[in-house]
Amino acid sequence: MKSWLPLLTLMLLPMATACSSAESSDFSGPVSGAYGEQRDRTFLAQARRKLAAGDTRGARADLAQLSSEARAAPLHLLLAEAALRDGDPYTAQEEVAAAANLDPDNAQIDMLRGMIAESTGNWVDASRAYELASSKDPNQTESVLANVRVLHAMGDAVRAAAYLERQLGMHPRSFDLQLAAGRTYMALESWQDAVGSLSSALDLRPQEDVVRLDLVLALSLGGSHKEALDRSGDLRPEDMSATVQLALGRSALLTGESSRAITLLSSYVHVADQDSDAQMDLARAYYLNQDMDLALAALGRVLKASPQNPAAFTLLGHVRLKSGQKDLARAAYERAIYAGGDALTLTRLMEAIDRGQFDEQEIGER
Repeated sequence: MKSWLPLLTLMLLPMATACSSAESSDFSGPVSGAYGEQRDRTFLAQARRKLAAGDTRGARADLAQLSSEARAAPLHLLLAEAALRDGDPYTAQEEVAAAANLDPDNAQIDMLRGMIAESTGNWVDASRAYELASSKDPNQTESVLANVRVLHAMGDAVRAAAYLERQLGMHPRSFDLQLAAGRTYMALESWQDAVGSLSSALDLRPQEDVVRLDLVLALSLGGSHKEALDRSGDLRPEDMSATVQLALGRSALLTGESSRAITLLSSYVHVADQDSDAQMDLARAYYLNQDMDLALAALGRVLKASPQNPAAFTLLGHVRLKSGQKDLARAAYERAIYAGGDALTLTRLMEAIDRGQFDEQEIGER
């Protein structure tokens, strides 16, 4: 049997070599037909994934493998996107122009034109391109959101709001558009409209805490303090931005929830200790919560930053009076008047102290 092995090996060698040559020719030579189309689709898909991941070099390598039959508009668009990601808007423009010659009605061409214009700060051309992309493909919202972004960059939130209203007429259940509308209305300080859009967005995605925080902020800034606190639910201060902490803390203060106000405002001033207005609100919360020592500490920080703050001296008088320190309270009220406080009200309060007829509940409400 051993004598047959060399012969068998020699017989199989030419066959193996032929197979190897055939496989090699499939991948290195020209391809056509169904196999070639499938191969091109694979490389295009790989290139898109790599571009999305920021791997422009890998995407270019995949695109270089495409057959001549695949060198149509999609290829030029991917090359344009790769060039744009590499910071080369001029090459991107050339590739987009080549794609437009092959497929002028392709909305992605206008989308990329908008991206190129936006990358160079040409907001007007970017907005026009995004609007054209939206008109060519009204079922997608990517170009709508891009146009809204550009309109905000131009400082034209009014136009952005009007544009979003028209688009929401066609896409009322678009989470992204409802959220964009809510934030646009917030930029315009149109709180009621913002609450409406953000509520719609939250209805579409109830688990999105980021949207709930936007809604809470709009409610608070719009004066719906109780609803803002209710909608915040179990959100913790550390889950909130400093802006939301401050707004919700003030809502709690205004609705008499002093303990909650302390929690929220303390978190805020921890990162914004130079905000004397917030320190003042925290002092008020401590006072309403009967924490006089902490109120005094907060007032000390306020007066250090603003030595002639009449509201701080007035509250200092209230704290002293609550602590039974009538002389110190009177001195604080005098300083408040000197600093520009309400002289008539404070004079009457000092006269009531002199007569021993002051009403502590009334003082607490001032």
